Amino acid sequence: MVAERIKEGKVIEKFYPYVAEPSFGLERLMLCSLSLAYSERDGRIILKLPSEIAPYHAAVLPLVRKDGIPEMAYKIYLNLKEKGIDCVYDDTEYIGKAYAKYDEIGVLIV
Repeated sequence: MVAERIKEGKVIEKFYPYVAEPSFGLERLMLCSLSLAYSERDGRIILKLPSEIAPYHAAVLPLVRKDGIPEMAYKIYLNLKEKGIDCVYDDTEYIGKAYAKYDEIGVLIV
């Protein structure tokens, strides 16, 4: 069996599909969620999870480690936590790597 990926009425790719056959329960729900969240943009695979299952709703990442910026960013993080927003604070990496990391995790707002 060969499947076709079609875009704008044209076949852009042919491939051999594989099947995951979870029996019941959580596995089936996760498979459905991941299947619906899959999309592509500019040749990149994007996973758009519903906000209800995102691990964090915000990531606070200071751009630089000087002039009191990390301290202000940490205060913002604490304010978000007080408001009940699931968030994470990270000043351990360069900003580009941190953005990529939290994009892969599935944070709603970075």
